[in-house]
Amino acid sequence: MVNLKYGREDESQADDIGLKYMTQTGYDPRGMLGVMRILKEAAGSGRQPEFLSSHPHPETRIATIEAFLKEHEQELKGMKLTEGRPLNR
Repeated sequence: MVNLKYGREDESQADDIGLKYMTQTGYDPRGMLGVMRILKEAAGSGRQPEFLSSHPHPETRIATIEAFLKEHEQELKGMKLTEGRPLNR
């Protein structure tokens, strides 16, 4: 863990910046919730504890996204945002 170049804090910061960029470019940041739910489903229940992981668990990332959405709720209401195209699963 000590030798990792990037850690959970860096990944959380990348998520935050990504949400801001999505919004600025006209994409609905709520779409990231679907991505994280897919990651959660794919990870299953046999994963290592979060403190040993280089990335936050999807549940943590979902909570962060929901906090971002709540914080920017008024701003997002006034924007015309696209959802893009559906993900092929």
